[in-house]
Amino acid sequence: MKCALLVLGGVLVLDCLCAGAAELTMEQKARVRADLGADLPGLIAKYQLVDALERDGIGRSDAKTSGGLGWGEQGYLRRYMMCYFVTHDPYWLDKVIDHFDRMVANLSDPDGDGLLSWQDVDYSVGLVNIQPEGDVGNLFVATPNGDRRVYVKRGGENITGHEYRLEFTSATEFAFTDATEGKPLGTVAYADPTTFDLLPGTKLKATGVAKQGARFTIKTTAPQPCEYQVHDGMVTYPVAQFIGQVQKRDDLDPKYREKADAYLKLLAEHFVKRWEKTWVEIPPDAGLYVFTDNPTQRFPGYSLPHNQYLAPARTCLTLAALKGYPGAALCADRARKMATYFKRNLRLTANGAYVWNYWDPLPNEADVKPHIEDISHGTIDIGFAIAAAHRSLSFTGEDLERLARTYVDVMWNGDKDNPRFGARVDTNQGDRGESWEWIRLAQADFRVWELAMALFERSHRALSMAVPMVALYDELVGVDDDLAAKCRANTANVLALTHTNGLLNPGFEMESPGGDSPAGWTLGTWTPDGGSETAWVSEAHEGKRAIALTGKGEQVNVWAQSVKSLPVEPQGKIALSAYYKAEPGTRPTFSILAFDAAGARVQYETSTPFVATDEWKKAEWTLELDPKARTVTVMLRNHARGRVVWDEVEMEVHAE
Repeated sequence: MKCALLVLGGVLVLDCLCAGAAELTMEQKARVRADLGADLPGLIAKYQLVDALERDGIGRSDAKTSGGLGWGEQGYLRRYMMCYFVTHDPYWLDKVIDHFDRMVANLSDPDGDGLLSWQDVDYSVGLVNIQPEGDVGNLFVATPNGDRRVYVKRGGENITGHEYRLEFTSATEFAFTDATEGKPLGTVAYADPTTFDLLPGTKLKATGVAKQGARFTIKTTAPQPCEYQVHDGMVTYPVAQFIGQVQKRDDLDPKYREKADAYLKLLAEHFVKRWEKTWVEIPPDAGLYVFTDNPTQRFPGYSLPHNQYLAPARTCLTLAALKGYPGAALCADRARKMATYFKRNLRLTANGAYVWNYWDPLPNEADVKPHIEDISHGTIDIGFAIAAAHRSLSFTGEDLERLARTYVDVMWNGDKDNPRFGARVDTNQGDRGESWEWIRLAQADFRVWELAMALFERSHRALSMAVPMVALYDELVGVDDDLAAKCRANTANVLALTHTNGLLNPGFEMESPGGDSPAGWTLGTWTPDGGSETAWVSEAHEGKRAIALTGKGEQVNVWAQSVKSLPVEPQGKIALSAYYKAEPGTRPTFSILAFDAAGARVQYETSTPFVATDEWKKAEWTLELDPKARTVTVMLRNHARGRVVWDEVEMEVHAE
């Protein structure tokens, strides 16, 4: 176990799992090394190549909203830092810089408080305030559920901010007017009750005995982009890790220290300072952040759910350990008090596991209904608990063992070959797979490693799991200098491959930097009956290599997908061809996936099946692309039982 003494906000603490943590045995450490050690360089190289090719390597760092960054881009930053911890390759620091500089360029200060932020309207509400004018008897007008809040994506995005008037012209009819624009919107025949949809964004419901002249004023507030600490925390945590790692290295190019200093200044002056505006103390000796007071927040001024304050708590915990940072003591205090508050809300079950709520509202927040935490949001909770335990802040090794029991004894379905986990922390009902932070509980319970490896193997060592698994390997047994050097050695090959024009490796001749597969192609299967296979074979039309897609079972979907996307201009057309051989009964096809400028898929089309042939034959397909398409990638497929071999793919993109 890695341990060190460090100063955290002026307090000397032990940076390791503390008393009570389960130390891996020599046999368990040997098992971890045997399970994954030899594959580390290849797994990182494969991820490195795929990441460099996806959207030209920018991930989702061009997202304009805090949610797009917090739930989309943060995963890229986290993976980059995981890879750096394992390899100590400056390549990954460069990736963080490239992404975060792009994100910083989109910071703004719409509320004029002098503090930069990202914002998002998707989590806001439109407000509908309805007031009677004078005596209206027992008439009543409200939204159908009686709530003045209308959520964005449930109609709230259409709330205008205008003022409206409803006036009964008789006992059986009323008129509805946009008073802001002086525009009649319609008349409605009335009978108690009547629901109508003349107000943009939500229906309204009128009830009671009508009388001529009764009037109501409806004042609306359009949803506004709001600031969210959870989104901030998700993206600033790996940036804080970047700063900490650069501070520890004296052998790096000075440019990294310059960036680290600039990022620390940004986080301190705009993020930590802004979060302080929403800090509340919770005696005794605890605290948390609350929602901003923007009226279109769903719960303005209310306490944040656990995951939402624990996301920035991880950043605070990391900043608190930085040398020479004047705000370290404040960050340490905030992290400690949030750890105390979270732990206070954990409940110990009879089997020695923890269960907790998504949100434990404060006493004055009675309209919030607590419900059990879910596995997705819970991954943030777990990540913070592990970080806090490493620094002996409220959480101990025993706490991590209890959280591991939650994962294994409560949430696991008991299937060792295909482990699945419950949707919430109190059940194994659900069909959830791996979550990044949950598997880190292998530090406290080796069964978690065994289940994570079973999931990884079941996924055919999918890249979506590869980086977290490699990072977990490092946490459990460490990566020695020789293994780290092997990981770094692949970087030059990856950089060379990514500068190829057109389709990458269309003849499948080049080996992936990780070995055992063609570079630039993802091979995959989805077959409920099992048994379908992909292979990189020596059975080529030209050259030495091709790919074989073999279907088995009743439902077959076997594919090879180009990792690299090609740019297109509207109105685009593609001409796709490849040589193939196909056994009788197979269904060889092409598919294309086209994406818009933001990376959202706008087109997914599949050709008609090509005929079976025992000799090499050229398949060709021409297709017009969606006008919104800006990039396109190709898939070679087999949709039926039998073997299809593909070689020499060509894709030409034309502008009409």
